[in-house]
Amino acid sequence: MNSNNRLHKNVLNNGINVSRIFDYLFSHHHNIQSLLQQQIQQRVQKPVVYQQSGVQQSFNTIQPSQAYSNNNTYDITSFQQFFLICKAYHSRVFSLVAYRLVNSSMPKEFSEDLYWRIIYLYIDGLSTVEIANTLHMSKGVVNKIKKRYNRWACVINPFRGVPGRRKLFNRRDMIILRNLVSEKVDWYLDELVYEMESLTGKRASIAALWRSLQYLGITRKKLQKAALERNEIVRAHYLATIGEHYTRNQLIFIDESAKDERSLSRLYGYSLRNTPAQKKVVFVRGKRYTILPALTLDGFVAIDIFEGSCDKKKFVDFVLDQVVPIMNPYPGDNSVIVMDNARIHHDNELVALLEGLGCHVVFLPPYSPDFNPIETAFSTIKSWIRHNRDFMKACNDPIYALLVACSQITPQMAQTFFEASIYV
Repeated sequence: MNSNNRLHKNVLNNGINVSRIFDYLFSHHHNIQSLLQQQIQQRVQKPVVYQQSGVQQSFNTIQPSQAYSNNNTYDITSFQQFFLICKAYHSRVFSLVAYRLVNSSMPKEFSEDLYWRIIYLYIDGLSTVEIANTLHMSKGVVNKIKKRYNRWACVINPFRGVPGRRKLFNRRDMIILRNLVSEKVDWYLDELVYEMESLTGKRASIAALWRSLQYLGITRKKLQKAALERNEIVRAHYLATIGEHYTRNQLIFIDESAKDERSLSRLYGYSLRNTPAQKKVVFVRGKRYTILPALTLDGFVAIDIFEGSCDKKKFVDFVLDQVVPIMNPYPGDNSVIVMDNARIHHDNELVALLEGLGCHVVFLPPYSPDFNPIETAFSTIKSWIRHNRDFMKACNDPIYALLVACSQITPQMAQTFFEASIYV
């Protein structure tokens, strides 16, 4: 039996008073009289045919007053015709009203958040009646939630089964799936399907496996690739050294980044579904500009921008001319320079000079850009350049345009970059 037949059966069996329907319509719909008259004029002289249980019934449109008796009681024949007319005309207003009246005694499902409001008011000392009046719900619901909370310390039935179709994977299988995905993060769904079949003996479809991953809160995202040559022991030693001997107020991070014509190209675009998003972009590098900044918790405290690549001489000159004047002897603020293992950074004379001034020099572990907050700053700058590419193209002085881009890094952003790179 479909939902409409069940609704019709419930209306007839429950003895719904027709006056309730019309009272509801006239009280909630101001234009219901004109609506009824319009439908009657459109349907008059047009027979309505309704098929039920193999018996075909045909009758002409009736006036609403025929279903609304004088003594406000419901006549089963008139109401049956009224209900069939509403069903035949697909009147959403009538169907909704009848459904609401028939199902008015059905229990309502409240959200978990509202159930917790009951407990909050209960803890504040309100009585059951006061809680029910405040939240506009029955006292039975309030008592049920209070009893459940006192017994199980929760507001949702902990023994209620998961609604819907029975799941293919049980709890043990879901644990196996979670462990498998944590080890094989780059596998395709069909590979996971075959591996789960070998581990559990259950063959799931690709769609079912994807739903299981969604149930576990696992999503597919772009991989953050880490170098296979990375040495975790060396990285751990670096973290221990930084955490034991230095604070983030003492650290100055120095690195270089380059910008060319391709830096203005955006990575994402719009197109119709199942069609590629294409745009002609520059493939030639063009002129190359290098950004060489020094980052502290206050943002960029020194910066040099020049055309071409950075060599050891330019790097040493930058440190001596712009970074050393703002440094202090250890353990003062800005007393430790942190650099990666690029060849131009390893200059014994420069390291000896800095240590002679009472400053320290620390090199990052190999293949560890995630420990360098200036890398996040470079990513933010390049994102700003792509977003403001019209300004970058219109500016006659590329170095000035890059200075404007670098000025977007604020002290608040610098603190966020430090925290994201484990310098808390």
